Amino acid sequence: MQEMIGVDDSVDDDRYAHALEQLVDAVVAGDEPAEPPRPEPAVDLMTALQQSVDEARSARHPAKRPSSVDREGK
Repeated sequence: MQEMIGVDDSVDDDRYAHALEQLVDAVVAGDEPAEPPRPEPAVDLMTALQQSVDEARSARHPAKRPSSVDREGK
């Protein structure tokens, strides 16, 4: 296996491998396997993007000024 210089892979968080190890250990010991953790719900990226754009626009333009047509009453 080739190693990458400057990368410390000993701190990687591999939850799948850890959960698999726990499952194998439980089966080998004859115990009932633990309930697997529930995955986090998926994020709707389009909704999150639209919300971010709306927040950025409102930060740039806190109060919409009336246009010249509105000021003249036409």
